[in-house]
Amino acid sequence: MPLSPTAPAARKNDPAPPPLDAPPAHALGDFIRAHRERLSPMAVGLPPGPRRRTPGLRREEVAQLCGVSPTWYTWIEQGRPVSASADALARIAVALQLSRAERAYLFELAARRDPAEPDPAAQDAPAALLKSVELIDAPAYVLERQWNALRWNAQAAALFAGWLDGAQDRNLLGFTFLQRLARRA
Repeated sequence: MPLSPTAPAARKNDPAPPPLDAPPAHALGDFIRAHRERLSPMAVGLPPGPRRRTPGLRREEVAQLCGVSPTWYTWIEQGRPVSASADALARIAVALQLSRAERAYLFELAARRDPAEPDPAAQDAPAALLKSVELIDAPAYVLERQWNALRWNAQAAALFAGWLDGAQDRNLLGFTFLQRLARRA
């Protein structure tokens, strides 16, 4: 049955859901708006104030908490092509009390690197740390972020037979969960 022009889905005043191929600026604005609307003024330490027409915080309140202009914050929510710095996005994430996963998604939508996350280029272990493993008179090893062994001493190689004594895969998690040798007590 075809929809008539007066059917609810065809009304001009009803907001249409954003298309799946919406520009990233619109997705970022929708995300920020949804999180602004879920917070109450009391949750961020503001007085409740007069009656509110919409749920959650006002845009001006979030802008004040972030230290940005209300106009600039409004433009972000409206999906305008505004260049938001990583620092400004970090302040928005704090003001909106985003979880770690929500914060990561915010930065992904904005195509920015979160300044609170370590720089991927700075993942190399310091040379002094790697050299110090040889000086320890007990089993010692250094792991990188993905649990791969970077350096170990002879005592660690003897203790962890099958992992550090010439094995190809030196990932501690892979060894622990996939090798029978690691499960022997």
